[in-house]
Formats: sequence, C-alpha cells, structure tokens
Amino acid sequence: MRFCLLTTYPEAYLDDYHATRPHLKDIAFKEQSAELAKNVPDAGQMWAPTLTDGQHKVQVIVANDVVSQNTWVAERIPDFKPKSAGTWMHEVVVEQLRKFKPDVLCVFDPEGFDAGFLRGLVGRPAWIVGYSAGVWSGQTQLRGYDLMLSPHEALVRQAWRSGARNARQFHAGFPRSVAEAVFQSPVTADVAYCGSWQPDDAKRARLITALAEASLRKDKQLKIALYLDVPPGAVLPPAVSQANQGPLQGLKRYQAIHSTAIAVVEEPDEALGDTVPEGVFESTGLGVFTLAEDRASLGRAFKQGVEVETYQGTDDLVAKIDARLADEPGRTAIARAGQERCLTEHSMESRMNAFVSLLHGNPRGLARTACRLWHRLCP
Repeated sequence: MRFCLLTTYPEAYLDDYHATRPHLKDIAFKEQSAELAKNVPDAGQMWAPTLTDGQHKVQVIVANDVVSQNTWVAERIPDFKPKSAGTWMHEVVVEQLRKFKPDVLCVFDPEGFDAGFLRGLVGRPAWIVGYSAGVWSGQTQLRGYDLMLSPHEALVRQAWRSGARNARQFHAGFPRSVAEAVFQSPVTADVAYCGSWQPDDAKRARLITALAEASLRKDKQLKIALYLDVPPGAVLPPAVSQANQGPLQGLKRYQAIHSTAIAVVEEPDEALGDTVPEGVFESTGLGVFTLAEDRASLGRAFKQGVEVETYQGTDDLVAKIDARLADEPGRTAIARAGQERCLTEHSMESRMNAFVSLLHGNPRGLARTACRLWHRLCP
C-alpha cells in the first residue's frame, strides 16, 4: 500500500533542527523528507521506516516545515500561489496529496487537519486514519476520518463523539532503531524526568519539586536532570529552576533518557484516565530502569517489580530511587527485562503489523454503529 504520514513538529524543534542543518535547504525534497522522518520528535510518529521495511511505499509530510514544503512547491508547482498566508500550509498539503495519491493517509495532528480540511481534499484516499496521544479540543470535528487511533481510552471515546467513523485504542510502539541510535550515550545523571510543568496540576508539581529537592540533600548526593517544557510566565520553585535543563525533542530527548540510571516517567493528564504513560515505552525501550506511578493499566503492559518499578506518592518515589541506585545489579536486571518486553511485545514492528491488520478488519455497517453507540453512552 501507499502511505502518506502527515504531521506537524513543534516550531522550536524545527528552528533548532534547521539551525544545525543549514545544508538541507539546498537538497531535494525527497532527501529532506527522509531526514525529517529519521529525526522525529515523537516515537509515536516514527512509522515510516517500519512501514517501508514492510514493503509499503511511504511519504512523510511535515506540514509546518517551511523549508521542506517550500522545496516541494519549487520542484513540483513553481507557479503555485496560495489564496492567503493563513491557508498556505493546508493548500500545499492538498496539492501534495493530489499528486502522491496515497491509499492510506495517516494524520498525526487531527486537530490541525480536521473535518474542514478533509472536505477540501481533491481525490480522497481509501483510508484516512488519525493518531493522537494528547488531548484535543472538544470543538475538533473528526467527520471524514475512517479510523482514529489513540493509546488512551478517553480519547477513543472522544473520537467517536467527534464524528470519527471508527476509533480504537492503540499504542504506537517503540522503534528498535531508536535504541540502537543512542545505546552508546554515556550515563551522566542519576535520574531523568522529561515532561512539562503545569502550574494548575498540583500533583505533578509536587512530584517534580520532590525530585528537584532530593538533589539538594546534603546527606545523599543525587544528580537530577529535569527536561521541562515551561509555559511563558510560569514561576518555578528554586530547586526545580536549578535542575531544569529545558525541553528536548527527537533523538536529543532519547539520548538524555538513555544517559541516566533511572527514568521517572511523566504521568498522563488526569483527563485521560487510567492509561499507560507513553514515557514508559520510551525508557524501557531504551533499556533504562523505569519508575512509574502504580496503576492498573501499567500492570497489563509490564510486570511490576520485574520489568518496571512503581511508586505510590513522592516519599515512596524518592525512597525507591535511593534504594535502586544502591542496587546496580537489581536495577540492571529490571532494565534489561523491561527492554526485552518493550522491543518484542511493544515494538514498532509488532504494532505496525497490528495497524495494517486493523485496516483490513475495520468494522462496517451495524458493527460500527454499535461501537459508536456504546462509546457515546459511556461516561
């Protein structure tokens, strides 16, 4: 099949990406696209290499990457004139899809490419699939999506209510290639935490602060590396501000996680319910000892105390960190078992096989209507 993966990257990531790769503006779109696909900021979007290995034809479009998109326009439709600067991104994507003619369009930013965008397509792909791991606006309309995928049950229900023709819970998996790309990164910190500071989330703030303050203890030296995305105007506690090294994306993020003895996983937004944190797949896939909050969903994906370690509350978290740092053999054994589980059962390869199977088994007619009704009635 012919797949087109349509996504957007964080603007800050794209700025940094091109600042360190000025040569990209002088090469062909095909090469720029391949380079972008290898350096995605989120493992959940790293489907292209695995689908290609499965003998599918894959095209990646990073819709908000001005460099690659302008290159494509110059190569394929040099006389192109957008109707307005505000619609430029969507107009270029419509032209690309008209020329690529994919069988399957996979959209990783359904909020940015909702039902209004789909109505403007010239020649509809046989399948339009959306994937999202984050909360989207309740105003987002998903009519026209044949299938919406999310690792979170709450988002699956929201997709049904937003008009998607079908929605399924689906973890994207973690690519073995990422683990191979960073395995030589040396360990430089005891604990890493990648995530965001949310001033209105008191529970998360307490956890991050407890981690930062643990690094200031005089009796036990602890090197904590926080990689936090902080909203403008937010005031961090002094300990958090001191430990924060700023947000990371792409391979830099995975290198940072791999460069620590212990990865503490960011908990999902409470609105997502009881769901496996996406960071668990990242840190276990990288072969790093993983600490996550004790929750039922985690136990269905990994064996607690064997493949991952869990904690209950900030005091227990800090105590578990101290205990595991003093037990390198035990910590290493759990990290290896977690990586083995992740890169087999939760690998990108296994998940992409499941994804293709979903396309062949997508329910129609009464089966789909029953699913929609069920999810509309669920709280």
